[in-house]
Amino acid sequence: MKKCDRKKCDRKKIMLGFVFALALLFLSDAPAYAKTQSDEAPSVKIKSVTAKSYHSVAIQWKKASGVSGYQVYRSVSKSKGYERIATVKSAKTVQYTDEEVTTGKKYYYKVRAYLSEDEEKVYGEFSAIKSATPALSKVKGASAKAVNGNKVKLTWKKVSGAKSYKIFRSTSKHGTYKLIKSGVTKTSYTNSGLTGGKKYYYKVAAVRGKAMGKNSSIVGAKAATLELSREILTVQKGKKATIIATVSPNATVKWSSSDTKVAKVSTKGVVTGVKKGSATISAKANGFTVKAKVTVKVGTLNGIDVSKWQGKIDFEQVKESGVDVVMIRVYNGVSKDPYFESNYKKAKAAGLDIGVYYYTYATSVKRVEADTKKVLKILKGRSLQYPVTIDMEDSSLLDGLSNKARTDILWAFCSTVRKNSNYQYALYANLNWLNNYFEKKRLLGMPVWIARYCDASLGHRYSGKGEVFMWQYTSQGTIPGIVGNVDQNFVY
Repeated sequence: MKKCDRKKCDRKKIMLGFVFALALLFLSDAPAYAKTQSDEAPSVKIKSVTAKSYHSVAIQWKKASGVSGYQVYRSVSKSKGYERIATVKSAKTVQYTDEEVTTGKKYYYKVRAYLSEDEEKVYGEFSAIKSATPALSKVKGASAKAVNGNKVKLTWKKVSGAKSYKIFRSTSKHGTYKLIKSGVTKTSYTNSGLTGGKKYYYKVAAVRGKAMGKNSSIVGAKAATLELSREILTVQKGKKATIIATVSPNATVKWSSSDTKVAKVSTKGVVTGVKKGSATISAKANGFTVKAKVTVKVGTLNGIDVSKWQGKIDFEQVKESGVDVVMIRVYNGVSKDPYFESNYKKAKAAGLDIGVYYYTYATSVKRVEADTKKVLKILKGRSLQYPVTIDMEDSSLLDGLSNKARTDILWAFCSTVRKNSNYQYALYANLNWLNNYFEKKRLLGMPVWIARYCDASLGHRYSGKGEVFMWQYTSQGTIPGIVGNVDQNFVY
């Protein structure tokens, strides 16, 4: 046998020792799965994986005998990508709650047991895989209630973790529900623009990011309305004024007065001033109660008429000065008065009774009908207590037109108002026009706003067939809240 060179043998021994040391080092640092001996630790069976809330998943498994603990693994893919998310260092603990999850995302879980031997772990086989998707809770406590004005108000209980809510609606309880509103951050929503007398059904769902919870139970309500043509009314002692109630679906309106010694109200909403003072008129229908404040005055009422020429007006001061009625220009014969919207809104807020007027250049029935429709379109059904009035004093209506033609134009205006709205109509004209530029007999019953500037004690002096409801007695009036002169009127 050939003898080994001593130096070479020593090198071999050193190399073998080095390799052995590396092997030990490798084995000591090897990952757990390299030392897995599934036959030395019992397997684990998962009982349930349940979405506990929108941000947690609960994993439960059966206890394995003789083990030291358990490891829980999670992935967003059933077949790959599992990571250990927890080590349960107790054989008695058989559950774990994962709170690092995203709502609406599906998660897969598996569990295995381990034995601790000589500071090392021996692992059993993984359990079967089970999954769960953390989700928002179902919306609870939903209810629907009719709100005056053909509206339905929905309310519900807050859902934990919800960032917003979606509203679904159908006209049939078991029909197709369509999304009508998303991004609702409160626990209530009012659905407007509905059809009176029609029942609507709703579902509500909670939303967080891209995830949406289960719909609430179905709730429904029938849309209804009770609206009054005026909620602030001034009436003279011994005179009458009508409050029109709009009811949908149709129902009997029950009227009452808080003080019949001041103001009475009939079954049709006709208010009669009894004596000076204030009272509240109530109307009840469709489950709603709407009220109007009535002030009874002695003598004539005070009125003004305004347009862009008065600029910005402080209607609160105007009201406090004793003015009861304001006639607002809506159309100048060419375009809408630029101050109409502001004047109407502020006058109504101040509690003034409102009428409107427009100046016309119409020299034909066709033209006045078109202009009147423009006026009604601008008004959009706004509440008025006094008429839509036409001012026909432009010189263009004098030149080449007969009394008959002018009267035809006037009645075409009245007819258009009557056919296309619920408003009253009226004529604005001075005493000369009333006496000389219309067919007098055809003015029978025509509501007239007459202009005649003179001392108030002299009266308007009109004795024709028309019925004067307002007299413009000066264009040089001064009223708190208005800069410069303003037309003043007596209202009968």
